[in-house]
Amino acid sequence: MGGTERVHDDYTIAWICPLEVEQIAATAMLDEQHPRLSQPANDHNAYELGSIYGHNVVIAGLPLAGNTSAATVVAQMRNTFHQLRFGLLVGIGGGVPTRTDNGYIRLGHVVVSKPTGQHSGAVQYDHGKAEAGAFRRTGFLAPPPTVLLNAAQRLSVTCALAPADPVVSHLRRIDTSKRQLRRYKHPGANKDHLYQPDYVHLDRELSCQKCGCDTSKIVVRKADDSDGESDVDEDAGDPGEYVVVHRGTIAAGEKVMRNGIERDQLAKENGLLCFEMEAAGALNDFPCLVIRGISDYSDSHKNDKWQGYAAAVAAAYARELFVHMPVEEVKQCKIAESDVKQIVEDTRFVADSTRTAEIKSWLAPVDVSTNYNEARTQHHLGTGRWFLESEEYAQWKTHDKAVLWLHGIPGCGKTIMSSSVIEDLRTVGDSSDRLVLYFFFDANDSAKQSVDNMIRSLVFQLYQNAESTRKHVEQLYSSCKSGREQPSTKALLDTWEMMVENMGDPYVVLD
Repeated sequence: MGGTERVHDDYTIAWICPLEVEQIAATAMLDEQHPRLSQPANDHNAYELGSIYGHNVVIAGLPLAGNTSAATVVAQMRNTFHQLRFGLLVGIGGGVPTRTDNGYIRLGHVVVSKPTGQHSGAVQYDHGKAEAGAFRRTGFLAPPPTVLLNAAQRLSVTCALAPADPVVSHLRRIDTSKRQLRRYKHPGANKDHLYQPDYVHLDRELSCQKCGCDTSKIVVRKADDSDGESDVDEDAGDPGEYVVVHRGTIAAGEKVMRNGIERDQLAKENGLLCFEMEAAGALNDFPCLVIRGISDYSDSHKNDKWQGYAAAVAAAYARELFVHMPVEEVKQCKIAESDVKQIVEDTRFVADSTRTAEIKSWLAPVDVSTNYNEARTQHHLGTGRWFLESEEYAQWKTHDKAVLWLHGIPGCGKTIMSSSVIEDLRTVGDSSDRLVLYFFFDANDSAKQSVDNMIRSLVFQLYQNAESTRKHVEQLYSSCKSGREQPSTKALLDTWEMMVENMGDPYVVLD
């Protein structure tokens, strides 16, 4: 116990661990434990206070697993400890048996959240509403602050170059020779069994061995070496020599993932390394790094055998992270609510931009703005005024679902007239609050000569300009295996109709 008297504002880092097995491991990582401090009557959290490498840390457990509980714990925690800069969400999770730069993810490995692509490192999805295995993102989560990302990067470099893994030394803080701590011991590589994704566990109440799961359904895997081509048996190597860490996207849902087929499908489409349940609740408005020890493979063969060791390696990694975080740099992290909201908004912007680029690459809409711009350069002042001031045009502008067909021989000026209509709709009167979409068929450009490409262009224009319509394109994208397949023209037309129905009629000009 430390002799220095501390106050609530001395604590800058939150360590959030949902389960008792995780809290014990977390407490074992403290250099020093501090006396309890007073709590408001509405704060029902149980705290352990202490320090690690000069940082004052608040460890808080969750009374129940799940997002709602995590959100409540974080809210109460921040209300009591006003100077908390960010959190570490440390515990066990379900791994995806995929390969990263550090080899295949196995039981006892660690997965750490890292911003990649459109995700902030942890992505919230509603597993309960997943449709036909489709990944439905339901929120944008605050990314870890730079000080944490830098620390994780430095730790990776240190572990790669050090003669001995520093994370392993922290594991030894848990004395597994004690009867009450035996569950934190490595179970042995021969207890790491990955079953084929479509093979379902026979009895959830019993272990695989006791309920007689078919061992022929176990996936045979080789041990990893530096170039990924090892033929060594998977039992090779001493698990006590090093801890394997993978960094990437972690999915936080409302239910435990227990389906190998769904796990693989969601992971492949979205680059996921791990599934867990608490991050979304914690990260909605509080920047955190998520650290998960892999205790199962997110399938029906889930059991508790690896929970202790997985909790221990996650806690040991978290402790080593403190070595690489300067105390003063942590204190300078912004914590105002407006700052956090801006972080989340910035994340939303980056995610939207990335997703828009993915959808654009998939739909491959042709650029018809070049036709519009060229037509405007050839337009003379007053050209087409007779049409823009006509009664027929005025009625078309004010009636929903109206169609106006202007026809003429080739070369009579229809393209220039179309550009004039687009310009008028964009700039004149009250009509400018309605979206204007357009497409130019071009005899000199084969990409602008098909109905399919016209629909692709209109769909993407609407996707870009009307956020309320994006869900329909997202559903089409998912149904096409996240862009690995192309939609039929009928599917595009059906999507277009749903988009228009969702936001009201835009103006559509076709030349």
